[in-house]
Amino acid sequence: MTHTPAPGANEAQSRPPQAPIMAMVALAGALTSAGRGGDALTLLRCAVRLDPDNPVVTRRLAIALMDEGRADVALTVLDQMVEQGLSTRADTAAFYTLRARILRRLGRNEEADGAFLLATRLAKAG
Repeated sequence: MTHTPAPGANEAQSRPPQAPIMAMVALAGALTSAGRGGDALTLLRCAVRLDPDNPVVTRRLAIALMDEGRADVALTVLDQMVEQGLSTRADTAAFYTLRARILRRLGRNEEADGAFLLATRLAKAG
């Protein structure tokens, strides 16, 4: 008799342990608070390389980029993650909410309104 793994079992095994990844995110937040945004970006980029499918890490990277005045790069990071597909509706709603904030920062208010509307619809449907 052969054993067939549950759907997604191999994915879970191939992902890195989450505790160190989330510790990196927390440390990046502390670095940002201490005025060391560049160091925070370096740490978050490393975390994204370790776990590129983690929506929390990608959101934090986008926020750090926006805070460092690189909203255009933050938008690209989010758009790439959305194109790859997100795991839950809540993740997608959070991404579109952040995308709207970044668009506002860039002065692209009509696009921001659309992103906020989409985020609200997704959140209500979830």
